[in-house]
Amino acid sequence: MTAVFWHPHYNLDISLPGWLTKLASRLVPTPFHKYKRLHTALSARRGFVFKTPEVASRALLGTVHTEDYLEGLEAHAREGALRASWRIHRGDSDVLDSDCAPFNRHVLDFFKASVGGTCAALQHAYETKAVAINLSGGFHHAAPAEGAGFCILNDVAVAVRRLNKKVLIVDLDVHHGDGNVVALRDNPKAFTFSMHQREGYPEVKPRGSYDVGLREGAEDAEYLQALLTWLPGCLDAFKPAAVVYLAGVDPLETDKLGGLSLSTEGLQRRDQLVFELCRARSLPVAVVLGGGYSPLEITVQAHLITCEEARRVSL
Repeated sequence: MTAVFWHPHYNLDISLPGWLTKLASRLVPTPFHKYKRLHTALSARRGFVFKTPEVASRALLGTVHTEDYLEGLEAHAREGALRASWRIHRGDSDVLDSDCAPFNRHVLDFFKASVGGTCAALQHAYETKAVAINLSGGFHHAAPAEGAGFCILNDVAVAVRRLNKKVLIVDLDVHHGDGNVVALRDNPKAFTFSMHQREGYPEVKPRGSYDVGLREGAEDAEYLQALLTWLPGCLDAFKPAAVVYLAGVDPLETDKLGGLSLSTEGLQRRDQLVFELCRARSLPVAVVLGGGYSPLEITVQAHLITCEEARRVSL
């Protein structure tokens, strides 16, 4: 049975005015609606066991984020409005004004629970030498003192620091994991492998341990060849005790915030390759979801494929 970490706080409903909801859905699907759908769908499938993680404490969050930033989040949550960290980007321009996404206590609780879920999934994977899934997470744009790109708290960085073992992050979200790089750049036990679209968001891409930038429009064959060319050597050179797989589904050709052109079959093969490479090296893997901005049903189905591939490798 594959462990899946899920918290009730993942049932996040960001309520917007009716006209704004219609506008936002035409431009980019709201990413937070997928979690409940995923939980419902996965609950009906065999081979998964659900576990409830603890919500991340202030002390745990403080291993990555600054005290001033965390205090600011708490203050804004009480006031019910935080704007600057919620700007949605496509390339160099904003798709939606930053006022389009409200911030309140429920949103902050979602992120705290997501951090707890990634910590629990990585710990469980390491202890059982298996694959575990957090049905949230992958908020790789959040830096120690700021949030960006739908990311308020950096769950992966916190989980890596908490485990305190050598961890290699395989970040295959379409966007560069800039927050992971900044948050973990002084940690010799962390290795960031990011394969992403070369152009577009974030505009500034700080150099990680190993970065692979792909041209806009890259399709299945080019993408998979790059993954097979560069990832095995990183795994062999760093020799991690565990892997965090940030399995964003925004490389899909249908994604509204990405510029790569993977098919559903290509994305599934990507997942298979990551799990096969890790299994061949007896590496435990914690899976986090990352981004996905295709129409909701396509996004949910793509995440479900990742979960099924995780289950198969655990058999």
